[in-house]
Amino acid sequence: MTRDVALLLLAAGVVTMPGVVATMAAERGVDVTRALATVTAESAWDAEAVGDEGDAVGLWQFHAGTWSWACEYTGHAEWGAPEMRRDAVASTVVALDMIAAGWGHLWTGWREREGT
Repeated sequence: MTRDVALLLLAAGVVTMPGVVATMAAERGVDVTRALATVTAESAWDAEAVGDEGDAVGLWQFHAGTWSWACEYTGHAEWGAPEMRRDAVASTVVALDMIAAGWGHLWTGWREREGT
């Protein structure tokens, strides 16, 4: 599912954000249960959530520097502006691409199970 498709489906009320995360995780071979649990733990599904004393923002709680780098790494440099961390769908695409590429340790819930 692309960002544009997800945005259309969300706007039409056809899917919910947890549904988008589950679909995108499954498409990438990422553990769906862990992906859903990670968003619940990081932001409680609040795309405007702010953590780490203001440094982490959005559904997946990206820090600005990590976000910019992750966008470049996953081929989405056009999303690299810090305010895009609040875009629930864009941050989901980037987070799940990062997790699928072996960068799950960036999120606490993945670190604990990966033993790092």
